[in-house]
Amino acid sequence: MMKAFLFSVLALTLAFCSSPNEPVKPPLNFKIEISEWAMMVDNLYVITPDSINIKYNRTPGDESFYTKKLSATEKAAITKALQAIDLGTLTANYIEDSGVDCALEYDFTLTVDSTTKVFHIYQTKQDEVFNLVEVVNRCIPKNFQIGYTEEYFRYE
Repeated sequence: MMKAFLFSVLALTLAFCSSPNEPVKPPLNFKIEISEWAMMVDNLYVITPDSINIKYNRTPGDESFYTKKLSATEKAAITKALQAIDLGTLTANYIEDSGVDCALEYDFTLTVDSTTKVFHIYQTKQDEVFNLVEVVNRCIPKNFQIGYTEEYFRYE
C-alpha cells in the first residue's frame, strides 16, 4: 500500500513538474541569393539548407562552378546567422557613394520561409549581413569566397 502511494506521488510530481512538450519547430526553410558584380565580375551564390551553388566569373568568358552539400554543422551556422537578421528592418539600398568607384556591388535576395527581402549593398557594412557572409565564406574554398569582407572596406 505504501509503495503504491509513493509511486503515485512520484508519478504526479513528475507529471506536474516536467515541462510541457513543446511542439517541434519545423526546420527553417531558406534561400540566400547573392549576386556579386562589377565591370568585369559577375558571380552568383545560391545557398539553401542543403547546398551551396556558385557561378564564378572574374574574367569575361571564364566561368567556374562550385557546388557543395552542406554538413549539419554548416547548415546550423548559416541558419543561426540568417535568423540574426531582422528582414523587416532591412532597407532596399545600403550605398556609400563617397567610396572607391568600380568596387564590387552586391544584390541580396534573402528568403526565409514565406518572407523575401531584396536589397543592394555598395561600399557599406551592414553588420548582420556581413556576419552571414562570413559564415558562408567559412563553408567554401578561398578562391570562390564572397568578397564582402574586411578587405572590401580597405579603400574607403
